[in-house]
Amino acid sequence: MSNAASSLKTIESTISVIDSEDLFVREKPPYGLGVFADRRFVAGEIVGRFEGDRYLRREVHDFTHFIEIGYGEFLGPSGGLDDFFNHSCSPTARLLFRGELPELQAVRDIEPGEEITFDYASCLVTDPTVFDCSCGNFECRGVIQSYLLLPLTRKRQLIERGLIPRWVIESDDRRKLLRSRVS
Repeated sequence: MSNAASSLKTIESTISVIDSEDLFVREKPPYGLGVFADRRFVAGEIVGRFEGDRYLRREVHDFTHFIEIGYGEFLGPSGGLDDFFNHSCSPTARLLFRGELPELQAVRDIEPGEEITFDYASCLVTDPTVFDCSCGNFECRGVIQSYLLLPLTRKRQLIERGLIPRWVIESDDRRKLLRSRVS
């Protein structure tokens, strides 16, 4: 079996294991795989949950498939469908923190076959990763990086749209306060 055929077989077996009743995983160039709606979701509805083990920043060396759930606290890959939610600068969902594990909530109606995405900047604070964005959206920033590094106008836009969790805003406020005391 060729490497390409072997890779495709691995993807197919991964997809069949992590399909859910309401979501499915399929290829999404250029990312590889993405999560898509199998039914209609209305704005405000929970579309997915993140699971995985918790780690402190010092324990994480490769931030792929990790999301920051508190300042310097990360949720690792689960091996499930939640590992394949992609980034978009104009996402279909937002991170919602109201319990032990973060959820994705639809920010607008999502139609069957539409990709479920969230803005990675909404959970990047201490993660040092900076990489090119290829979401292709008309609002694309061209780069995915920590919320703390975004221009003030973009931060305001994201906050006004309800896309930034409270703990991220508070982390930014704390950082500004510390800077003002040093100045």
